[in-house]
Amino acid sequence: MERISTGITGLDEVLEGGFPHPSGIVITGPPGIGKTVFALQFLYEGARKGEAGFMMQIEGYATDVEWYAEKFSWDIQSLENEGKLLFSSFDPMEFTKFDLSTFHADVVLRLYKIIDSMKAKRIVVDSIAPIASSMQNEGQYRTLMYYLIKSLKGKNCTVLFVSEKESDKTNPEEYIADGVIELKYVESDGNINPTMFIKKMTATEIVNRQFSIQIDNFGFKIINPFGEGIF
Repeated sequence: MERISTGITGLDEVLEGGFPHPSGIVITGPPGIGKTVFALQFLYEGARKGEAGFMMQIEGYATDVEWYAEKFSWDIQSLENEGKLLFSSFDPMEFTKFDLSTFHADVVLRLYKIIDSMKAKRIVVDSIAPIASSMQNEGQYRTLMYYLIKSLKGKNCTVLFVSEKESDKTNPEEYIADGVIELKYVESDGNINPTMFIKKMTATEIVNRQFSIQIDNFGFKIINPFGEGIF
């Protein structure tokens, strides 16, 4: 099996070398915990190694990428100039018009053109909440996500889907994704700590524990991945 580096310090070692490739991976968690930073770092570190990638921004602002680049000293502009990174915005309002019958023409073909033009290997969709809310029911949304994952894997891409998590309920996309990484806050010794839990990962031995995570001046990382965990 081919694997692709996650770009996250400490995570490749936990995942036997990285994400399965190609695959569809869900990154889920509450607001402000670092989902977008995780996804951007996946793209950035891949581009630095020559693996082109792009972010489909459905909810987000161009200034977010600029601020993260400045915060972590990531030279994103140079990689964009070299054609290794691309950021494409979709207006969330557009998704009120989409359904299963038009999704291929309106979204998938547009993604295919980007993939082919830059020979992309990594994709981030941030976030998928507007897609979910535009569907008439959960079954339709699940079918659409299955089709999207299947289509992009067929183009030899590994795709990270940023998902919102407000309760312990399992979101529909988690059932059909190849991997699910959940970020959550956990109370320990009176402190609220950000953690990571690998809920599933195809053909990968899962370490059944929560990892302490941190976002510092260099980006997102697992703290002491093979040391004592929180649980």
